[in-house]
Amino acid sequence: MAPEKNWEHSIKLQLPAGNVGFMRRLQYSVEALDIYPNGTYSGALQNLDRVILGWGEAFSFCTNGQWIKGLDDYITGVLTQYEVDKGKLFQNSKTNAQRRMLGVRLIADTYSKRSGPT
Repeated sequence: MAPEKNWEHSIKLQLPAGNVGFMRRLQYSVEALDIYPNGTYSGALQNLDRVILGWGEAFSFCTNGQWIKGLDDYITGVLTQYEVDKGKLFQNSKTNAQRRMLGVRLIADTYSKRSGPT
């Protein structure tokens, strides 16, 4: 048993659309010199993982292993595209910006927030 075709189509539309929004949030985090959980690579992966977990629960009735494998293969392709898009953004970014995009704070950023403007 597998979900109807329109469900599969809906699922496959959500991932690339999410990638476009993710890239915008990632760039915004860098421009704002701050880390926003939804605007980091690690945050995007965590969000995607939660979505996939939800799909797994929602489609637990499925017995069609081929459909499940096909969806997993599609998700792997989307993740590969995330990597490509992130790589392009990284090429034009400085090391500190790359770290922020990954979701790893700079101690200097934390310190400057506490001490106020210099």
